[in-house]
Amino acid sequence: MLVGDMIGIAANAAHIMAAWGDGQVHKEFEKVISVVDSLELYDWKGELLTVQSMAGFSEGTGYMGNRRELLQVMCDHAESLDIDIRRGKRITQYFETDTEAGVIVDGERITADCVLCCDGVNSKGRIFVLGEEAGKPHPTGYATYRAWFHGDHFKDDPDAQWLVGQGKDKSIAFIGPDVHCIFGTGKKGKEVVWVCTHLVPPIFLRSAYHPG
Repeated sequence: MLVGDMIGIAANAAHIMAAWGDGQVHKEFEKVISVVDSLELYDWKGELLTVQSMAGFSEGTGYMGNRRELLQVMCDHAESLDIDIRRGKRITQYFETDTEAGVIVDGERITADCVLCCDGVNSKGRIFVLGEEAGKPHPTGYATYRAWFHGDHFKDDPDAQWLVGQGKDKSIAFIGPDVHCIFGTGKKGKEVVWVCTHLVPPIFLRSAYHPG
């Protein structure tokens, strides 16, 4: 089962990752990525505003694809190097000294040269980078809804050919008052993703930033 929408690995990181596994990671990435040359930007009335180059994700410059598939390629490569991967674990604490960084997992202290914290808006690791006050999450007034599905669901729909009927991947955005939505395709229209950012009532923001 595929989950998650698109994520991009731009040129600075891509040219390093392309060499992993003597190029094998690059070959696996190319099987699942989208190739996007430009972003078409429209207003909410459907009038074209501009076309922006996507140099970081055009052919041969970077990787953009389904999150799960790109992550699977990276995990497979890490496991081929006998890197210890532990899934389904909950980190209860981060720590940092002058010589090392680390985490506490199920009571075990694990140290490393650095720790990459990817634990969401209420991250306990942000404080080490931004400090006590700056590290606290703050509401922006907006939320984002993401979706991913197979292009087969409307490949024969004449009203959807502007997105999936071109034989190549596309990225299209619509901007309106307090809302914008970005549509994209993968594998030449075989996959569709859309992301909508919108204004939300304060009560929902309070529950999101103060869970429980």
